Amino acid sequence: MNTYAHAKKIRVQQVIWDTVRELREFTEADLIIQASKRAGQTIPDASVHAYLNKLKLGEYVETVEVEKLNHGHVRNRFQLVRNTGREAPRLTSTGQSSKLGRARENLWRSMRTLGQFNYRELALTACTNDVSVREAEAKRFCRYLERAGYLAIAKPPVHKKALTVYRFVQHRYTGPLPPIIQTIDQVFDANTQQIVWSADDEQEAN
Repeated sequence: MNTYAHAKKIRVQQVIWDTVRELREFTEADLIIQASKRAGQTIPDASVHAYLNKLKLGEYVETVEVEKLNHGHVRNRFQLVRNTGREAPRLTSTGQSSKLGRARENLWRSMRTLGQFNYRELALTACTNDVSVREAEAKRFCRYLERAGYLAIAKPPVHKKALTVYRFVQHRYTGPLPPIIQTIDQVFDANTQQIVWSADDEQEAN
């Protein structure tokens, strides 16, 4: 899955999770209708079904009632039993915690928390017990986000071995999803759905 598709999937899952937390008890049909209203657009039935199944397997929701319908069909009513907070659980198809995209998410979150940092400090802060972040990844992320205006240079390196100190530009925080560095050398904001920096645009400006 490419980074854009992954970000889109995470946004949809967040809407579904927010709706689950609001409803507390619901049928799958309830969840589809209310999640689509919350999103302001139709969320595919398949997306709701797939994420609801992950939540069941992960024991975040459980079946509390099974209503028998005509022709052998049933309608399940679910209840939220494990509310882990605002952030939607990132789960594999078997309901286990997923690490996909976690490194970038941790870097993005740590930038805002630290406020000012070099890439080594950022990588160290972004590491957790279950997610490792390479310094090279942190360095690349900083470089592109500075170009896109999310970071400003607080202190340039004074000699070859010194590290650039960056400052997070707080008003550029657009949401919890990290900006996407695309292979065509541009930065895409997954929260606002906009291209915020392009190498081609920079060359044209110069």
